[in-house]
Amino acid sequence: MAKEIKEEERTLELDLNRITLVEGLAYPDTFKEYKNMAVVLSQIKDWYLSEEEVLGIYGLDNIQKILEQYPHIVKTNAHWKNEKGTFDIKYVDIASVYNIKPSDPYYDIFFARKIRQLDLLELDAFLDYHTEHYYNNNLQDFSRFLRICIRKHTTTFLNTETIQTINEWIEAKEKQQSVLQRTSEKQIGKERKNKVTRASEDKKTCLSLEQTVLLIHYLQQERVFLNDEYLNDTEMGTAFEILTGYSPNTIRINLGDSHLQKNKSKINLTKVDKILSRLQIAVGNDLKGK
Repeated sequence: MAKEIKEEERTLELDLNRITLVEGLAYPDTFKEYKNMAVVLSQIKDWYLSEEEVLGIYGLDNIQKILEQYPHIVKTNAHWKNEKGTFDIKYVDIASVYNIKPSDPYYDIFFARKIRQLDLLELDAFLDYHTEHYYNNNLQDFSRFLRICIRKHTTTFLNTETIQTINEWIEAKEKQQSVLQRTSEKQIGKERKNKVTRASEDKKTCLSLEQTVLLIHYLQQERVFLNDEYLNDTEMGTAFEILTGYSPNTIRINLGDSHLQKNKSKINLTKVDKILSRLQIAVGNDLKGK
């Protein structure tokens, strides 16, 4: 969910109103394609206007004049039944003030079109803003989206200079995150004088690394822990490094989808199941005494 938007940050949003106006003025050759996409979004959002409403907004008495003068007002093929039992045409305004979100249809296309509207000097602030407001500072998820977006829209909306600037931003942020993580790990190490060093099959905890990761996954899936909207894999790795002694980076990697599926072997699943059964018995025994 997006946070409350300050007025000075509105230029950094995927504001449908601003994107539409710039597309119409700066990219007339591709505006028809954009217009069709924006109409579909408006219809999915059910932003329909009646002819009477459109006439009232623009203070004119001829709908055709409005359609000619204001290309962002579009006549659709949809109808609704009026009081007379006949059907009125529905219209949409594809320049409505609305901030497009990752869950909206065509999000990546609106995102790529917005980027091409920006000056290169504005890109860093734009990417910083979206990392914080729409990706909860999860650089891994956002950088993955950006790389796919680049791959998908290189020949349509994104030029070489823009792509280079985005890649430089990703590289700088990943380095910054890596430094912060190492600093955090060192600080935790200093604060924890008796930090545990793990070795294979050392039996210091009853679950292996892979089995521990599976337990984390299922507990998070059942909302015992915060989900990844509030707690990313890096933070989860740091937390469980303190609890188990396993490397936070290794935990983070194993929480990834591809590694997680590999960890779901019959042996690992059986071990986790037995631990949960033992916990259930222990709780049940205490419950009998109440």
